[in-house]
Amino acid sequence: MSKPNLLTAISLLMLCFLQACSGGGDTLVVLEISGPSTIHENTIVEFSIDVEYEGSVTYQWVSDNPDAGELLDQDSSTVRFGAGDINEQSQVTLTVIVIPDYGTSEIRKKTVLVVPENLPLVGNISGPIVMNELESAEFSVEVNTDLSVTYLWEVIPYTVGQFDAPDSRSTDYFAPSVTEPVTVTIKVRVTVSGYEPVVRSKDVTILNVESQEEQDWWVVTWGSHYALEPAYANSRDITLRDNTLFMVGTCDQIIDADPGPDEWLIGHGNQSSSSYLVSYTTDGEFIEAWDWGGEDTDYASLLTIDGGGNLYISGGFYGDVDLDPGPGESVFGSDKWSSCYLIKTDPDANLIWADQWYTNGSNLNFTELLLDSSGNIYIIGSFIGLLDLDPGPATEIRDTDTYHWFVMKLNNSGDFEWVRTWDSGNEIYPSYTASTIDENGNIYLTGSLDLDPTEFETTGGYVDVDTKETLSDHSAFVGVYDPDGNFIKWTTWPSDISVWGNAIQIADDNSIYVGGTFYGNTDFDPGEGEEIRTRIGSNKGTYLMRLTPGFELMWVIEWGDNTTSSGLIKTDYTGNIHAQGTVSGPTDFDPGPGEFNISPDHGSARYIAVYNPNGDLVDLAKYGDFGESASGVGVVTNGMELDSMANRFVTGYITMLVDMDPGPGIYLVEPEGADDAFLLKIPTDGSGY
Repeated sequence: MSKPNLLTAISLLMLCFLQACSGGGDTLVVLEISGPSTIHENTIVEFSIDVEYEGSVTYQWVSDNPDAGELLDQDSSTVRFGAGDINEQSQVTLTVIVIPDYGTSEIRKKTVLVVPENLPLVGNISGPIVMNELESAEFSVEVNTDLSVTYLWEVIPYTVGQFDAPDSRSTDYFAPSVTEPVTVTIKVRVTVSGYEPVVRSKDVTILNVESQEEQDWWVVTWGSHYALEPAYANSRDITLRDNTLFMVGTCDQIIDADPGPDEWLIGHGNQSSSSYLVSYTTDGEFIEAWDWGGEDTDYASLLTIDGGGNLYISGGFYGDVDLDPGPGESVFGSDKWSSCYLIKTDPDANLIWADQWYTNGSNLNFTELLLDSSGNIYIIGSFIGLLDLDPGPATEIRDTDTYHWFVMKLNNSGDFEWVRTWDSGNEIYPSYTASTIDENGNIYLTGSLDLDPTEFETTGGYVDVDTKETLSDHSAFVGVYDPDGNFIKWTTWPSDISVWGNAIQIADDNSIYVGGTFYGNTDFDPGEGEEIRTRIGSNKGTYLMRLTPGFELMWVIEWGDNTTSSGLIKTDYTGNIHAQGTVSGPTDFDPGPGEFNISPDHGSARYIAVYNPNGDLVDLAKYGDFGESASGVGVVTNGMELDSMANRFVTGYITMLVDMDPGPGIYLVEPEGADDAFLLKIPTDGSGY
């Protein structure tokens, strides 16, 4: 399905805004490489890459075939490629590595044909490499000429499928019914006036749908309503109680939240975003959906649930918004882009109370939402500028010229209790901070520090946190606040370039798991010893470490130059730890002497790697491979929950045709609109690799 360029652009812009407002400051949005796919020999052609990012970015361009030509520039967003002098058609792959000052690198690739000057400029066939039976897909070929052109499409074997326009530059191919996967060859014969005909071909695998459905895993999507304008829908967070899954997200236009034959329409019907809540059973059956907001922009990004089934939802807004998901009204207004809200509802989404924070021109982001056993609420976030952090009639003023992180406590009625802050040392954007809470109500935080020392606010003053000085003053940290806001203990581990703590979990024995990324030489032993791990070149490494309650290193494992940590780790009832992230190339996930390699077929994919309490690999699942030859991000995963049997439920959104089978099989899903939200179950019965 072809997506309108305007809606795609709106979707990308909205994504950048939402990620910035929900704490994704280290999120890098990289588009595809721009430039021709076919060029003549002995010519110089420009190629460029577009990037959306708040901080600074460096670029590294490489080409893989010196016989086809060479890059004349290598370290900017726009480069020149000089095609060589060739005797026959040659192919070269241009690769750009986009390296942000914070977060993980992104890689984009573009294949370019270099042809002799006596041949026409005919590109490769565009279209999917995998498709389902009894479905259609568009195939096209790029021809750069002002002369008259004729086309003739065919498929081999000739009896498999048919084209709707076999004599056009672009055509839909209709796949037949098959009893098992079948590979066909799509061919097009292009004749440019005055030149010999040129043939381009592409192998496509057709899948049998029935064989795909014989699985214990499942996936559902929701988004654009078939009769309305294509829309953007994402799912930002997920929680679970009593076999019911709740997800919050954002949409524009009107979307259908029910993936089945019935309809459940939500959204405001305009280009601005709306907040929504949707519920499903753990069998993937739709239950109900609610929406709220206003005519301007609002979003929902964080969600948690208490023992009584009450829901706590936070997000942001601009303009006038009605924060009541039910039939009542609770209207607030703001003329600042980064104002935030928190609402509490009962299990049926009836509003109990609402809080809001106005920014007065500063930048405010909520990134984590926690509950303790008494129902007290902890919000973790960042801000810069002048801000009142008390949502009630009293004031709690902070004023900074660099981004500060904070942890704030509210009681179960939404009343302010206390707030504690620390300096990120960054004037452009803060690095990410993650959090969790233990059974005693202590709040554990992890992230990265750019300052040495860093002052953590505590009761009655501040505590200086000095970083370990074996390598540099850029460190990751774990810090702990008690329920009264006292900063009670901390530890750090340094890198000579950079290291991030992206995720944190507390095990049943009160040991601490931290996951993240690192670059350069990193000493993972927070004590007096050393445990140096090294990543050099263009890719950051992914790590998972386990600390004792006293912050002594138990072990650290790492995997893959081609992986990134997404800040999602969870422990299950057996004590195993589930780590979720992105894989963009061949990666060995086994930290031991053995090997367990997986690699996406195209572009990048998502993975969930499961390790036991000793750090040994016990399970691995991969999903989100592209069903077409493309680079970029086809699946964005924002949340993960585990049930009592360690089944994984992940949610986010899909941007293009992708393979959502978490094992070695293939199951293709394509968004109906600009982006569709998804919910995927990955069981523990061996459905992975």
